[in-house]
Amino acid sequence: MALYKLKPSLKLLLVVYTCVVACGIRDNVIKEEKNSSVVETLSLIAIDSSFIENKYLSHFRSDYFLSRLIQNPSSELYFNTALEFLNSGKPEKAIELIEVLLEKINHHEFKISLEFSRQIKTLQSICYLRKGEQDNCIRLHNGASCIFPLRGDAIYSVTESTQEALVHYLELLKEDKNDFISLWLLNVAYMALGQYPDSVPADFLLRPNAFKSDTNIGKFKNIGNQLLIGTRGLAGGCCVDDFDNDGFLDVIVSSMEIKDPLKYFHNEGNGSFKDISHQAGLGMQLGGLNILHADFDNDGWLDLLVLRGGWFQNETGEHPNSLLRNNGNGTFTDVTEKSGLLSFKPTQTAVWADFNLDGWLDLFIGNETKPDDEKSYPCELYINQKDGTFINIAQKIGVDIVGFVKSVTSADVNNDGFPDIYISIFGGQNILFKNSGLRNDFECAFIDITLNAGVVQPNFSFPSWFWDYNNDGWEDLFVATYDYKGSPEDIVREYLGLPIKQAAYSYLYRNNGDGTFTNVVGQVGLNRVLYAMGCNFGDLDNDGYLDFYVGTGAPDFKSIFPNRMFRNDGGNMFQDITTSGGFGHLQKGHGIAFSDLDNDGDQDVYAVLGGAYSGDVFQNALFENPGHKNNWLTIKLVGDQSNKPALGTRIKLILQGEEGIREIHRTVTTGGSFGCSSMQVEIGLGKAEKVIEIVVFWPASGIKQTFQDIPVNRFILIAENKNQIIELDRKKISF
Repeated sequence: MALYKLKPSLKLLLVVYTCVVACGIRDNVIKEEKNSSVVETLSLIAIDSSFIENKYLSHFRSDYFLSRLIQNPSSELYFNTALEFLNSGKPEKAIELIEVLLEKINHHEFKISLEFSRQIKTLQSICYLRKGEQDNCIRLHNGASCIFPLRGDAIYSVTESTQEALVHYLELLKEDKNDFISLWLLNVAYMALGQYPDSVPADFLLRPNAFKSDTNIGKFKNIGNQLLIGTRGLAGGCCVDDFDNDGFLDVIVSSMEIKDPLKYFHNEGNGSFKDISHQAGLGMQLGGLNILHADFDNDGWLDLLVLRGGWFQNETGEHPNSLLRNNGNGTFTDVTEKSGLLSFKPTQTAVWADFNLDGWLDLFIGNETKPDDEKSYPCELYINQKDGTFINIAQKIGVDIVGFVKSVTSADVNNDGFPDIYISIFGGQNILFKNSGLRNDFECAFIDITLNAGVVQPNFSFPSWFWDYNNDGWEDLFVATYDYKGSPEDIVREYLGLPIKQAAYSYLYRNNGDGTFTNVVGQVGLNRVLYAMGCNFGDLDNDGYLDFYVGTGAPDFKSIFPNRMFRNDGGNMFQDITTSGGFGHLQKGHGIAFSDLDNDGDQDVYAVLGGAYSGDVFQNALFENPGHKNNWLTIKLVGDQSNKPALGTRIKLILQGEEGIREIHRTVTTGGSFGCSSMQVEIGLGKAEKVIEIVVFWPASGIKQTFQDIPVNRFILIAENKNQIIELDRKKISF
């Protein structure tokens, strides 16, 4: 079959490419962007992106490669063009190209190696598998779609493409039985067809008990599609909080696709959500791999920060971030330039904290400088000037780190009252900066204590977060690995009960209370291959101990592994509850939030599930908590001398229950580095019948408030400088 016999639809795709090239606007676009408003800049970026350099813009790249293929056919160009069509969301066109390529090889028009022949077959197999996903999980989407292990409503009704994938994976495994990725995907294909485990050849079977949870947490049903908040998009962030102060938690979501606007789903308080993105002024806020919320101007309304350009190479990542001020009337205004935050550095991570303890939130942004980047993009530390503006002092005080920064997180690690900073650097040495207090004019100073603290590893790290996992009053640190070279195969080896070969485990650093940390990942049962991207933590069963969820995967379409949920068993061990809870979604896990969306006292979990390539879209999920009959207390804190949303405020609860007297320690935070939970503090109390005492430590003022004999199972408000607890009236919602 000659190239000119390709389907007309495939040839016509060249029109898009031709138009893009003919525009010829790339040469001046960066200059134009930096002289435009942020919204205008984002529109320019959406129209003109350097798709040759940016491998994630597959919808442009596929047309470009097709034009080259027509001009100068080769086996490599056939392969690369097919790959780009897969990545652009058109696996059927990729399959057509592969069939042409194989026919030409059979007719000896191209001579290829055995290794390249296997690469072609592997690409063909995943194209068929992805086509099956599109036909079923996306177009016929339901709450069970793509949740591992596939069963019930997750089983496919449109089976032709998946049957083809199964045949090809069997052929690949007959050639190489140690192809662990093909073995994994073969089992997934059998599951999707409803033929697992009975029809899987014994030599290739992943035993069902390999996926069994350590304990039964109860099924969390995915109701995102039902509530119309399971929006479809690429990788992105999420913020769950009460953005209009009506007592109900809303959801705001981003997608890294350069043409996708932010989505704002307003909680109507009646079991439904309404998309008010455009009327809120967010319709032209395009792209964004991550988003964070905070009240930067202390007006009582939560604002938004949109982070852009992460993972993009060289100048293709020079996108502006956006600071969006909440106007208090259901709308947001872009104040990026006015605030002094406008810069063009690739990033996906930042953290809000009051670093100088003046009662106003400052901002640390971790920027990405990759090893082969032509420019350096130092990290930034913006100090709040209390007038709506910020000043970057990172270089001045020596925290302008240059590296491939994938996460930043902040907490007071030594209990001296000042928030410290941890920086996770992919492929480099991580850094812990101790906040050593104030210089003149409320200017903070930091000291690198990484080596003394013992927290430099792991080398290939991604998400991170501070939390007090064992309730001892000292902030511990979790740093997750993202070893994309060794993790995929080793995940499968782990399920097979085989030793891992290359992947590194994540690190759980227990705070020793003396300025040092100890990695206890093996002691607590977390020596497992996580392949982590998105992350957050919360208390699923309201037992008073913090659990966590990691989103897994990589841009490669073969990287479809379950996202993983772990339950904290009394601060001593962590139990894998992925399958018992229904959390094992196979799609790429990014922004995650633990929050009580229905005001019933337990935390639900929102997850963003799209990938990075322009065709790797998927619907987000909301996992509804079934309840665990434990008691709870939700506390909204309001700062006065300290920052209004009380970020960084510490809380100690003393409980009386069946297990005797115990303490729970919490810090006001949005959680992990990729996804933002509500800032109201949602605390599980186990079987405790009452809270004997609550102690609140306010960061800026140093005030310590103590309250006694607090009833359980209610929402309360504690304000700085107010000595009385106010009970809040919160309507429970039925979804």
